[in-house]
Amino acid sequence: LAFLVLYGLHYLYGKRTNRRLAESWVSACEEALRDNFALVGNDDSAKLMHESANQFLLYCSGRVNCESALITLDLKPRQDLFAALWDLMAG
Repeated sequence: LAFLVLYGLHYLYGKRTNRRLAESWVSACEEALRDNFALVGNDDSAKLMHESANQFLLYCSGRVNCESALITLDLKPRQDLFAALWDLMAG
């Protein structure tokens, strides 16, 4: 039971960390994206689409000679306890 609680807490922590990293990336690049595209994200309330706990998508559209851009942020799987333990052991 304790292992399941630990696994659940680690999952939530990793998922939240990845979301914060993705949102900070969008904030850092948003001005450049808005300079080049008329539409960044699906709407203003949710720019990022959450594909999985470590993968996020950002849709951009409205540029001359470019139909659209789909930016994929594939982050480290911080939510996976087994992968984190493997990384610690592998060095």
